[in-house]
Amino acid sequence: MGTSHTRASIASIASIAVILSAAPHAAAAPAGASPSASEDAAPWNTVWTPPETTDDAPAGEPGAPTSGWVAPTDEPRAAGQKPRQQDRSSTIQKAPAGTAAGAPGLGALPWFGFDETEISLDIVARVNVANGNLLLTASDSLMNGVGPALRSDRFYNGLSTATGSLGGGWSSSLSHVDSGLQVSGATATYRGSNGFSVKFTKSGSTWSPQAGFNATLTEDGASEQKRYVLKYNQSGETLTFAAGGYLTSHVDRNSIGNTYEYTAGK
Repeated sequence: MGTSHTRASIASIASIAVILSAAPHAAAAPAGASPSASEDAAPWNTVWTPPETTDDAPAGEPGAPTSGWVAPTDEPRAAGQKPRQQDRSSTIQKAPAGTAAGAPGLGALPWFGFDETEISLDIVARVNVANGNLLLTASDSLMNGVGPALRSDRFYNGLSTATGSLGGGWSSSLSHVDSGLQVSGATATYRGSNGFSVKFTKSGSTWSPQAGFNATLTEDGASEQKRYVLKYNQSGETLTFAAGGYLTSHVDRNSIGNTYEYTAGK
């Protein structure tokens, strides 16, 4: 009986969180507008060809920013900067400042224990049984190919006090704001897109992971765009970070996968 009441409460809370984060996906047609199927429509037998030129030239040379990557905080905006549209509800969705997540922390790692409830086909609510953190995972899109799949996932951590790329407590698998490597002296902290963080400690020239995290971190001081390489020992997947800690590639054990470029620091 106690378990059923608990799961019902979890599902209610998770549903409210999803409703709060939902955004309209369709706009009404202007009054008096009459759609025409023939307007700007190409003949069915016309072969599409790419334009010869484009006005969307990059603002700068691709490459990860040289400034150090910093994890989202309670106040990520610069002084005087106007809040983004999604920031208006940030203080409602995120946990109050000073909230302690407790061990084992936010997000999800293989050794975390969860009580799981499926809200819909692509949204799952999970409650960490050790600290009570509510983790919502929404899978928006998936593009499979050779190497690691390119995913668009959203995550919400109920005990997070940070304002992520999608608002208070929210993060995205495609945002450079929510995931990166933060290096400070002999400590490197890798923050994953679902909110987890793991630490590596440097001794001499060797980086050692915290207990339970089966991965290695190596450093190439001669490279700016591939300064740090994080490799998962079991799967062989490899993440490469620039000197500033921004992600530059994600490949499989055969070095096939995705590369990331940045224009104007984004």
